[in-house]
Amino acid sequence: MSNRFDTIYISNILEGYYKSYLDLPKKKREFWTQYDTLDSNRAWMYGDDNKIVITSQPILRDHFVYVNKLLGWKNVINLSPTRPGFSISEDCFKNKFLKKRLVEIISDNPGIALIPYRLTPQFQKLIHFLNSKKLTFTTPETIPQDKQFVLTYFNTKRGFRHLWHMSGADSSTYVQIPEGFITEDKQEVIEAGWWFMTHQKSFVIKYNKGAQGIGVQMIDRKTLPKKREEFNAHIRKILTDKIWRSSAIIIEEAVPITKGGESISPSVEMYVSPDGTVNKYYACDQVLAEDKKTFRGVYTYPELYKDKNIKHAFQAGLKFGRQLARYGYRGVYDIDLIRSSQNKMYAVESNMRRTGGTHLHELCMALLGKRYGEHYHALIEDIMLRPNHSLTYDACKKLFHEELYSNNQKKGIIVSNPDMLNVHILAVVVIAENKNDLDALRRVVSQKLKHVVQ
Repeated sequence: MSNRFDTIYISNILEGYYKSYLDLPKKKREFWTQYDTLDSNRAWMYGDDNKIVITSQPILRDHFVYVNKLLGWKNVINLSPTRPGFSISEDCFKNKFLKKRLVEIISDNPGIALIPYRLTPQFQKLIHFLNSKKLTFTTPETIPQDKQFVLTYFNTKRGFRHLWHMSGADSSTYVQIPEGFITEDKQEVIEAGWWFMTHQKSFVIKYNKGAQGIGVQMIDRKTLPKKREEFNAHIRKILTDKIWRSSAIIIEEAVPITKGGESISPSVEMYVSPDGTVNKYYACDQVLAEDKKTFRGVYTYPELYKDKNIKHAFQAGLKFGRQLARYGYRGVYDIDLIRSSQNKMYAVESNMRRTGGTHLHELCMALLGKRYGEHYHALIEDIMLRPNHSLTYDACKKLFHEELYSNNQKKGIIVSNPDMLNVHILAVVVIAENKNDLDALRRVVSQKLKHVVQ
């Protein structure tokens, strides 16, 4: 192999979540399994040139070629197994074709970095397999196997609350976590819920290992029965899915937010380097669906970095990360926040992995430079389509040909993952120098979709 490669990205999104989906109703389980399989194809945005991107399903070839040309990348390869399973890491050493190519690439590029979307037991098995072949590679975003419990424990709703206190992040008077309880079972959830009810507070019930908004119940106290027995029955009816059989369920006060307000759910992302140093990565607002809990994308813009609450959130997040680093964590993590109606900031969870915005951040650095956040507005969003839509990648490029991103103008849209059209989602990146231009582009996309999506 003549070309040199610096990095192998293993996009193991489904691998990290599929077990959480097993207790969901069949229709939801099948949707999220397919969603994560196709969502993994966003990994082409990670890093820079000279990389291998391994995904369960091949990235649409025409799109892959188009984007590489747009970015000036000349040495990027996408590999996929012939018969993918739930675990792409296991496919890497069980699939004959993929195993052969992976071993060849690492042999020809000693010291190459292996970076997963997130650390999993299956990825650790892959590392063990590659080590058994006496191959030389690095894992800059992977915690050592003997410390993996740290990730398993702290990368939960319960673990987040524990580490927040342990790290000293709660010493900030500007960023707090909501008042709450870690309950043992549904009965304790009911007891804690009644406590909030008697204190006239709405609350949120969270499945300890929930993701993608799954396992989150937002409870408005005004909708609840005021008599105890009726209240108990009402909460039991809400907690009927199998996931609520968990031995740890978090229940916390619902942070009051301004209806229709902007920047109600920001996030700050940090990076723990291989030597344990913790650095800021970027800040964004989360784009949420109408239910205010389902993630749809992220939006980053210059004014956010000037926000005093975001500055304080970074400070608290760095404390949190330094404690993580002491336990051996390496790589990306974020702190998800809620801005209250009184403009107070509350930290609600941490994701210890590459996130729903990491790829946008790294794409923008490749397109616009490392300091893009000071000058540009950038958004990535999943636009939900009707199941009977007939949009294809070619149709999207024709439909939005006037709005497609231009390197000369530093403005426009990029269809970021056309494979998501198979789950009725148009995934787009929108970039502009100011909010007015960005909003105008979003309106054009919305208007054009109305004419073609029946």
